[in-house]
Amino acid sequence: MTLSVASPMFRYLEYAVERTVSSSYSSGLTVASGFYIREDASSDEIFYYQAIQVTASISGTYNFISDSEIDTVGYFYENSFDPSVPGENLILTDDDGNGNRQFLIEAFLEAERVYVLVVTTFDSSETGTFSVSASGPGAVDLNSFTPSTSQPITTSKFIKYSFLVNTHYPQCPDLVGL
Repeated sequence: MTLSVASPMFRYLEYAVERTVSSSYSSGLTVASGFYIREDASSDEIFYYQAIQVTASISGTYNFISDSEIDTVGYFYENSFDPSVPGENLILTDDDGNGNRQFLIEAFLEAERVYVLVVTTFDSSETGTFSVSASGPGAVDLNSFTPSTSQPITTSKFIKYSFLVNTHYPQCPDLVGL
């Protein structure tokens, strides 16, 4: 918003008032959360995650800050996130930019365009609650969703466990995949 003031002493006095709008999202990572294998980790480490669809009402620069007792990591995607191909569409990532083991992602968002913020942890298999606050020139919609995968996600631990169950307990097919 720009304000103009006319007076006998000043022809025009103009200044911009910067408006900041905040939104927040709270959730938790549990053993029932979605999981994936990060590209920077070994194939037997799983990371629980929460995918949050992000849409801004006004184009501009926005900050996304985590707050949690767990060590959070943020991954920011353009258009979509596929847990089976975590490097695809990735545009930004941060681990400790906000200090105290919390992320800070600063991104320019186009109005009404879809982005995805993935909240996960630094250590594998870590669980706990978290919140994310978003601030910028306009309102931001933050909505959780379950992303689809283009291929199955399996870890070497899961494959070994399935083999052992099938080999030693063939009479119990319901145990496979636990």
